[in-house]
Amino acid sequence: MIFKNSVLAHFKIPAEVAAGLPSLLKFRGMTVEKFFEIAAVKFFEELEEETQEAVEKLEKEAIMAKQALAIDAAIEACREQIRAARGQQ
Repeated sequence: MIFKNSVLAHFKIPAEVAAGLPSLLKFRGMTVEKFFEIAAVKFFEELEEETQEAVEKLEKEAIMAKQALAIDAAIEACREQIRAARGQQ
């Protein structure tokens, strides 16, 4: 039942519609079990897609963080060179 509620919430199916779902599906010639079987496949496909998008976003953020650290290190190296040059004057 928890899974069915999760699927209904994921697809934003209101409680009023969910209550009438069995009769609606029967009218369409589909069982509730078949509906949730199809919905489960779609649910997990979307979940996998969202997970992949999140992984890609994290990978991009990791690259940007690495670049930011490299820039910070370069700036610090330049500051040290400036301090050293001022000390020689």
